[in-house]
Amino acid sequence: AESSMGARGLLQLMPKTWAEHNPGKSFDMAYNPDKNIETALRYLNENEAYSEKTHPSWSTLSTEEKLKIHAAAYNWGIKNVKRIGWNLEQKRRIPFQTRNHVKVILNDYNTLLDKT
Repeated sequence: AESSMGARGLLQLMPKTWAEHNPGKSFDMAYNPDKNIETALRYLNENEAYSEKTHPSWSTLSTEEKLKIHAAAYNWGIKNVKRIGWNLEQKRRIPFQTRNHVKVILNDYNTLLDKT
């Protein structure tokens, strides 16, 4: 799959994210599910480490709050989320697509919780 914005593969990686985590490897490899998932996991792990170091109260946040930040960061970029003070309630400062992405991820998460 390829989005209208140019994200590719199962976890919709952008060219810049792919290049940062796969130097010298063709972006066409993002269509490979294994490579796509590996890259997305490295990106998420980097975001987690960055959040732990820079968020003023990361360790005290609920799992749901962390999930919201991770979803926004995956879609919009971790530094953009940090730039708005980690406050995802500032709806006017967050792109619609990112707000929607967070809503979908949170809904899916809560649906899975309800099934357990």
